[in-house]
Amino acid sequence: MDQTKSQFNVLRHAIDSESGMPRYMQLAQAIQRLIETQIARAGDQLPNTIDMAKLAGVDIGTVGKAMGLLVDQNLVVRRRRAGTFVAPDAIPKRSSIGFYYLRGRQPLTLKTVEAMHERLDEKLLDIKLIPFDPEFFSKVNMVEDIRSRSLKAAIITTVDTPECLNALQLLEQADIPHLRLDNRYFDDRLSSPLLTENHEKVMVDSINLLREHGHKAIGFMGCHFSDQRDQVYQQMMSNVPGYRDSWRLDTQQWVGIGEAMPMGDQIARGYLHENPELTAVIAYHPMEVKAIVQQAALLNRPVPQKLSVIGLRDWDELGVDMAATAWRVPIDNLADTAVDLLIHLVDNKPVARQTQIDFVLVDRLTVWNVI
Repeated sequence: MDQTKSQFNVLRHAIDSESGMPRYMQLAQAIQRLIETQIARAGDQLPNTIDMAKLAGVDIGTVGKAMGLLVDQNLVVRRRRAGTFVAPDAIPKRSSIGFYYLRGRQPLTLKTVEAMHERLDEKLLDIKLIPFDPEFFSKVNMVEDIRSRSLKAAIITTVDTPECLNALQLLEQADIPHLRLDNRYFDDRLSSPLLTENHEKVMVDSINLLREHGHKAIGFMGCHFSDQRDQVYQQMMSNVPGYRDSWRLDTQQWVGIGEAMPMGDQIARGYLHENPELTAVIAYHPMEVKAIVQQAALLNRPVPQKLSVIGLRDWDELGVDMAATAWRVPIDNLADTAVDLLIHLVDNKPVARQTQIDFVLVDRLTVWNVI
């Protein structure tokens, strides 16, 4: 690479393998920063595709996608047989949104961010992915963290800890625009907007779907029995003739996407053995769904002939083989709604106190009529 392109040498450190952000987006943002800080000036030629790939340690396809983003942003121009150059007057005024998310949600978060990227880019907004562990809020001052990163606003996946509540309350006092995502923890003590999945409706729809197929003895197996789904389950099922508390099984464990669930088969087998009258089971985690289906077959209660199963979350699109009919949140709908809310927050416009996204059913023929 010749000396005229030495300003691009910093791209050797552009890719952070642990950030979770797609590599092409990381590379594009690194080049964008060079342009915004005028380290790379209008008219400067970028390294060719092969040199850029070697420099950043990526493949040429990644370089191509990154260049495509920069061309769409009018930051670089391609000249036939000459190369790629920083565009004239390419000094956009861009801002960044921080996406703080629990590490276990990374696959879903990445899909959501990619779906959000195009519309945010139109508004000259970038997303910085900031994964965290549950103890994050006890170690980091969120107000200072957001300000040190020069973030215009933030999306925050909340966790059920006093430190998280305190952090969110301080953000509200500091008047920092932020959107809470997914969980409704502390909702009665916070005023910031919340984007969440419609957990009540998905449980109502699950029970009603099973009842339409003649089921009365419907169980619920999961590890989140402090949330809205369980409240709906109890309201709809506790007065059913023959109902027993053992129909509700709190597995008291959570594992990441695709990870094995400790004692999952034994838990499912014991649950089905204790409740032989159940003709249907609703399960939250995909590993719970898988265990129920496998153990039911071993107990001569094969799905769907003798037992119907519904999963409350479909992880198939994230690479987890789902063994049953399940509910999925449309990623595009979630992303578009998040972008709408963020743009309003950045523009200091009022937003709804709470916005809910409905699930759609992915039917894998594991719901059957009661014989």
